[in-house]
Amino acid sequence: MTPVNTFHRYIWLIDLLNKRGSLTKEQIDREWASSHLNETHDDEIPRRTFIRMRDAIAELFDIEIACSKKDGNRYFIDFDGAGQNSARRYMLQLFSVSNLLHNTSKIRSRIVLEDVPAASNQFLQVIVEALTDNRILQITYQNFTMRQAYTFDVQPFCLRYYQQRWYLLSKRTDNGNLRLYALDRMQSAQITDQFFSLPEGFDAYDYFSRYVGAMPEDKPVEQVIIRANEFRINYLRSLPLHHSQRETAEGQFEFTIVPTADFIQELRAMGADIVVLKPKWLAEQMKEDAKKVLDAYKKPKS
Repeated sequence: MTPVNTFHRYIWLIDLLNKRGSLTKEQIDREWASSHLNETHDDEIPRRTFIRMRDAIAELFDIEIACSKKDGNRYFIDFDGAGQNSARRYMLQLFSVSNLLHNTSKIRSRIVLEDVPAASNQFLQVIVEALTDNRILQITYQNFTMRQAYTFDVQPFCLRYYQQRWYLLSKRTDNGNLRLYALDRMQSAQITDQFFSLPEGFDAYDYFSRYVGAMPEDKPVEQVIIRANEFRINYLRSLPLHHSQRETAEGQFEFTIVPTADFIQELRAMGADIVVLKPKWLAEQMKEDAKKVLDAYKKPKS
């Protein structure tokens, strides 16, 4: 069996238990008997093979497949300890999509996915290794406003994915500044032989919990209230802009959030479908932005 086939088997088992909750070995075997991955048409997964699969899944993905003897020897994904956080849910969703696409290879060309620019993934493996070992990274970086690239060392804290780009939250070793660096603007990234200690109590999800988007800003948390028209209401209900979103009245949504540039851009993208009611400064800014757009269209052609 090739490594690729073995890997697909791991994803198949993870996705099966994630969707079904818990299954006995006999139930898993019945699912395996009808799986397209079962090229030899076996009636079951041999016990030793099943044990190796569980061990490999725990080592590769940090996902433990536990067995409840009290519940009739049923196998399930154990989230105790690590908790089913956003990263774990996202990883399981990716596995589910991967398994689905592998099962439907005949119509793969008819399933259109959002592409991630190759430059954003170029240094992802190196950065993940540095995160794993708490190793200092040396990066060469040039953002869109810099005239030239600079090389410096950073302590990598966490990765953030937003709108088809990966970002690295890290602290510079020379000045102690904590900021985000877009991976697609890195020209090089190398692991050094120096280690660092992550600040005690640092939690990546907590750090970004006050924001929408990738760019945190040193601003206070505010109460933002918007009113949406009939068209936009259901979109906001089905896909909230932020975890703090609450519908306080029909079509009126409230957020407890730092109104960063990314959040304001999300509001701008909804155009006339929403109106900012609070805070006043944000409502005025939205008006001014709308005027600038209108003025741009009024300018005579050169």
